[in-house]
Parts: sequence; C-alpha cells; structure tokens
Amino acid sequence: MTTTCSTITVQAPMNIALIKYWGKKNKDLIIPLNDSISITINSLCAITKITVDSNLENDLVIINGKIENNCRFERVFNEVRNIIDRRKRNVNGELLNENKYFKIESKTNFPIAAGLASSAAGFAAISFGLGSLFKFKELKEIVRIARIGSGSACRSILDGFVHWKAGNSDEDDSECICEQITTISHWKELRVLVITSSEERKKIGSTEAMQRSVLTSKLLQKRIEECVPERIENLKEAILNKNFPQFAEITMAESNQLHAVCLDTYPPIIYLNSTSFALMEFVHDFNTFYSSPLIAYTFDAGPNCFLFFEEKTFPLFYNSFKKCFNYSKDLIKINFDENENKEIKKLIIEGFLKEKLLNKIYLIFKENNGEILKGKEEIQFPWLEAKQINIQQLLLSKLGDGPKILE
Repeated sequence: MTTTCSTITVQAPMNIALIKYWGKKNKDLIIPLNDSISITINSLCAITKITVDSNLENDLVIINGKIENNCRFERVFNEVRNIIDRRKRNVNGELLNENKYFKIESKTNFPIAAGLASSAAGFAAISFGLGSLFKFKELKEIVRIARIGSGSACRSILDGFVHWKAGNSDEDDSECICEQITTISHWKELRVLVITSSEERKKIGSTEAMQRSVLTSKLLQKRIEECVPERIENLKEAILNKNFPQFAEITMAESNQLHAVCLDTYPPIIYLNSTSFALMEFVHDFNTFYSSPLIAYTFDAGPNCFLFFEEKTFPLFYNSFKKCFNYSKDLIKINFDENENKEIKKLIIEGFLKEKLLNKIYLIFKENNGEILKGKEEIQFPWLEAKQINIQQLLLSKLGDGPKILE
C-alpha cells in the first residue's frame, strides 16, 4: 500500500479585541452578535506543525505537549475535508479520502485558557496551514475555517487592524467576513505592553460565559443595539487618523463594558483580579495627571492586561509605573518583539528589574523616534505607598503581521 505524508509548519499571531466579540447568534456557524475590531500581536503566537499522513488512524491534536480532545478541532478538520472532497484537491497527487487524518503539534509562547486569546492563534495556524497545504486560493475560505474553530481566530488571519463583520443573517454566514482596516506600517509608533498577572486556567471558559450572558444579561442587548455600531465607526476613524486619545477612550470603554456585561450575567462572571483593577486605576490617574489619554488598557475574558501607548510615551509611563507598584522582580520574565531595538531591550530589562537607567532610556527613544514625552513634575497618585501587585510576565511588542509558513 502506498504511504503518503505531507507536513507544513506555520506561525500565527494572537489578536486582542478593541471592540469586543461577546456572544453568538448562530453557534454552529459561529456568527457573532456584533461586529468587532482587533489588533494583531506577533510576539504572542502559536507555532504549529501539521502532518497529513495516510498511516494515521485518527486525528490527533497536541498542544504544549498535551493531547487535546475538543469538538472544535473536529469541526475544522471535517470542514477542510468537505472542501477538498468537493473540489477534488489533492496532496502529492492523491485525493483526500476517509483514511487520511491530520496530526497537529502546536506550541504557544503564552499560557492557554488564561484570557490571552490563545485559541485565536492556534486555530489561525491550523486553518492557514491546512489552507496552504491544500492550496486553497481564496483567503476568505481560510478565514471561515478559522472562525468555525474559534470565532476570534478569523481576525488573526489578517495583519494589523482587522474588522470582523457579523453580517445581517442568523442562518447565512456569507456576510460574516473579516476586512483589514489598515496595515501594521500605518501606525508603527504604537506599542502594546502585555502584563500577565495570572497563568491559571479560567474558572469559566469564554464559550460557556458568552452563552450565559446571552441568556441572562439585559446590558448585553443594549450594548449590541446602542453602543457597538457607533464605536465601530469612531474607532476606525481614530485608527486611520492615528488619533490616540480617541483610540484610548473607546478601547477602555469597550473593555469596561465587557466586564460590566459579565457582572450583569447571572450567576455573575468575574475575570478581573486585584492586579487588574490596580492597573486600571493607574492608567486613569496617569491620564488625568497629564490631561490627556496617553495610555489605554484592555482586558479580554481574563485578568491579564494589555496596555497601549505610542513609543514616545514609554519613558514617562515607565517612570510612573516603577514608583507606583511593588512586584516580585525575581520572578518576572520579559519578552520583546524580535524586531525591537536591542539597546532598548537591554535598558528596559535593567529598568524594570533594577529600577534605574531612566535617562538612558530617554536618550535611546529620542534618538530612534525624534519625539519623547517628559513629565514636568513628579506624578502624584492618590495612594501614598506603592501598591503590591502580581506580575508573572511582561511583553513589549509592536503590532503584528499575519500567519506565515516557517517550513
């Protein structure tokens, strides 16, 4: 009997929603209740090896060394098999048949099920890899396959800022598509600092939480009808004009409303922790002191924080951050975008861990960007002593591009 085996390795980024996706109007087709907008972050990614082998006896999914059994993977695999059978596509000249199965070996550089949108990166990698392996010509096919696996995964197929449109139908997903708002090069000054305060698996997963909210939260329906449409248009405008204050206010309002919906759900869903609230308070006090939104936060369905700011703001943020918080510096792991300036990397590591070298950071940022923000006086926060917070990992990243084939 002839044995056929083909492999491909893909890296796919996670994305973080700015306008939140929460709830489905069709659970089978994964059609969301409302549009959403996201930003892609390459530094948080899944690297996935896909093997198509006639000797496999069933589909096998291994994530971070652990075998996963989830019906969402089978839905993706069956959809791919259906497309191939319909179009008579093949691998190495052979039609896919019932004896052909998929083996997925995926690793993430961030904890799964901890509110860091891990499923988005994973299903984007699987969908892009299978689409590339079987030579799917239309990107919208790959986007749809990713969405069937995990709704937010469809936004990771494109780079930069992405608009996921829900469409008008509950039964037909032809209008449920993703469009790029603009590329990563449009707003190259934008940075995101990912602050991981917990790597524990969430008590309640997003899928179950969404279903509970749809059934019990009156605020969710009001949000869909009255808030989201206006915010979608205003955020797109802010992105295209690189208007950070407008971007910041919409992003934070969306994050707050998501977690308000979670509390309005019965029984309530609580994702944020004490570190989350301390960081939120810090951002608002910082912005109030400087009379402008210079930093924005967002939280997905978890306690881990995503801070957005422009490059020129980082030294000002850094100086305030280290004065306002105590945290276990020995346990911190700091990761960076692979394209970040090496000297900046070194100085930031020393600064966060040793609390010094601020002036050198000023000089490096000014040399590289030509503009920097400095405080005229020392910022005074409402609390008199530095707060104790839990930080397990810091990651400073630029915006990310989409999936790519590694081998």
